[in-house]
Amino acid sequence: MREIDVRDAVRSGPLRKYLSDDRSRVIDELAICLGEARVDIAVVNGKLAGYEIKSKNDTLIRLPRQAEIYGRVFDEMTLVVDASHNDASLKIIPDSWGVIEVRQAADQSTKLKKLRAPRATADQDPYAIAQLLWKDEAVAVLMAHRKGPVPSSKPRTWLWEALASELPLKKLKSEVRRILKVREDWRV
Repeated sequence: MREIDVRDAVRSGPLRKYLSDDRSRVIDELAICLGEARVDIAVVNGKLAGYEIKSKNDTLIRLPRQAEIYGRVFDEMTLVVDASHNDASLKIIPDSWGVIEVRQAADQSTKLKKLRAPRATADQDPYAIAQLLWKDEAVAVLMAHRKGPVPSSKPRTWLWEALASELPLKKLKSEVRRILKVREDWRV
């Protein structure tokens, strides 16, 4: 079973309702923390939820680092894991992650079984969340929330730091979600 088969099963199963919801956006391969990791699927609506896929052909070598990075950004995470990796992966991921087990049925179809629902992530990092914004987006958010001028000539790292330190986490997350839902020209 290939990752694309699993991704299609997730999109047509648990994520189907978000694909047709105009208040939600489903994003494939969302880079986070300046590309330190890419989550397989992100769902943006009233929260930022990530889905990491580990198919039968994948290894779990990167999963510990991915779990640490995803915890900085996502409100909740779900691991979609082939049954062959289930036991090993549960030793790696935080208890707050949801788990969906993937099996190939006798008719070669992909079957999903929800083993555990996701819970809220405990240690999000405002700076890592701010990094989801492009420079012009960061300037716009700062301009909307800052009383003084926003030096748009500053590097994006300065802008992200300003956002992380000046906006309450709840407001920062709301602004980032709002922008991700309407962003048009995604960079590759």
